[in-house]
Amino acid sequence: MQLAVPEEKRHHLRRSALFTLLLALPVLAAAALSIFEIRNDDLGFHVATGRYIRATGSVPDYNPFSYAEDGAVWVQHQWLPAVLASLVDDLGGPKALIVTKAILVALVFLVLARHAWVAGGALCALPVLLALAVSASANRFYARPYLMSALALAIVTTSLLRWQARGFRFGSPVLLAGAATVVGLHLHAGGLDSVLVWATVSFGALALIRSQGRHALGRVLLAAALVLAVAAGSLALLAPAGVAGVLLPLQFSFDPYWNKHLIEFRPLPLMLQFWPQWLFVVIAGAGALLAGWRRRPVELLLLAGFGLLAVRHARMVWPMVIVATACLSTLLGSARATRRPAEPDRLHWAAAVVATLAILAAAGAQQARLFRMGLGDDGFDRRNLPIELMERAADLPAEVFVSDGFAGTWLWRHFRLSAPDDHQRHLPPEERRRVLIHNCLECYARETYVDLYQHIRYGLPGWDERALGLGIRTFLVRHTSPGERRLQEGAPNLRQQLFGDDRFLLVDFEDVATLWVLKDSAPAGLTGLNGFPVDPDSGAVRSGATYSELRDALSAHAAASPNTTRSLLMLARGARAVGDLATMAQAVREALERAPRDPQARQLYREVMELARARP
Repeated sequence: MQLAVPEEKRHHLRRSALFTLLLALPVLAAAALSIFEIRNDDLGFHVATGRYIRATGSVPDYNPFSYAEDGAVWVQHQWLPAVLASLVDDLGGPKALIVTKAILVALVFLVLARHAWVAGGALCALPVLLALAVSASANRFYARPYLMSALALAIVTTSLLRWQARGFRFGSPVLLAGAATVVGLHLHAGGLDSVLVWATVSFGALALIRSQGRHALGRVLLAAALVLAVAAGSLALLAPAGVAGVLLPLQFSFDPYWNKHLIEFRPLPLMLQFWPQWLFVVIAGAGALLAGWRRRPVELLLLAGFGLLAVRHARMVWPMVIVATACLSTLLGSARATRRPAEPDRLHWAAAVVATLAILAAAGAQQARLFRMGLGDDGFDRRNLPIELMERAADLPAEVFVSDGFAGTWLWRHFRLSAPDDHQRHLPPEERRRVLIHNCLECYARETYVDLYQHIRYGLPGWDERALGLGIRTFLVRHTSPGERRLQEGAPNLRQQLFGDDRFLLVDFEDVATLWVLKDSAPAGLTGLNGFPVDPDSGAVRSGATYSELRDALSAHAAASPNTTRSLLMLARGARAVGDLATMAQAVREALERAPRDPQARQLYREVMELARARP
């Protein structure tokens, strides 16, 4: 016998299904926006570290990857994610790592979506909020150990907010939050964000004594103390670096030098191009005001504290988004429960659907401008990682000076172990294929990075003596960025020093890097681009070179390098300087065919059109 379902019940079921579907859309969109070709260099040294640990059977307490600090102390705090990354890479390569990243990102937003579903009922503003959260954090969806810290932070924040809603009575939410905190601290130093949430909830509970009672405050403080004690004890006993590993972010966060040189630690005002981040900061601020007005001290402190941290450091934007999304879901849900508004009608649901889809579409468009979406041929974004030049550099002699933005990927692809000997000092350099510096600040003494690596990188007096003294004969260097030029105030750096030094041979260049080798060490028969008339980095023309030499050399390089636009752009600029509009137009047209979204090519195209209109 089939029972009839009342119309009110059927309406509730339809409404819940629509609400669930709307919440699922941002989760699926986050996973989709995470699938882009690998461009962040950090992943490379994590894979190399994981391979090293598995090959030697121990976690290194020194840096095995540098020929500058053989045996230097390494405060290791992310060894387990490195091992997992190397296993995934062995099983499926870079593409499998991209897919794994997408799963982790989806899990973060699934936790937030579930919290919104529980806290908000059918409030149709919550899917829009979740879509905004995806948009604000999409540019941080890199494959790196912090993904695990982000997942732990989402679990901890949502669990503690549910614990608060239950009057801080001991149960599954606080147990889940404690377990996620302890495990997260063992996976990555970013687990410190979860500890910050515990501290904030504890302070907020002080303001709830009147409503929750002294017993509730005691339970909060007891739980926080137990979690911190278990975390500290387990780190001291089990983690290779002990408690010191999780304190590393504090070492760099307020250091003026790193704030100036590293994007991760720069203030958010320097990141104005990512407008969704600023929009979410404003939303978090509005939420803090709402929390203050409704006398919700826990949510107020979480929103204000993480909002200020995000403005102070760009790396804190995603943690702020996670915490703020959870808090805002709770505030909106509690406001609905208190005021008991009418159920959203069809117009409200239609507006929620349109807004959610519009925000996610805008996020997708922004992501496509920043990244190469999809898995690609082999998972690597060659607009940012010079894979072909790395392969050629690996065949050149002695140690290689690799820019820190490429060094992790270099280690991933070329560092090898041929014996289970920790230090591998008996192996020749061409078998170890180490680097001077890679993107692991805790792996080096500060003076190694500043006084040695930066000295060579910026081409300061004596750079060549230091480089050659380290056994460096090959240079794989990233082109100078606009920010780096401003920092150096236009002074010639390593790239210009190599171009002006007859001892070095230009092997080749791509859109992001140039490869040089000491002529005396070059393999027999390697001619490279000897006598090339223009500096691939700055575009400066060699003294005495004619326009015809520049045109022929750049045209030949463009024809031999079909995936490179840099030679075409330099040719267009050279042609513009002498009034050769036909050559300029042809070069710009080819550049746009190779890279339709290249901003420099688009700007040159506009200049071509203006020059053409100005001609009689």
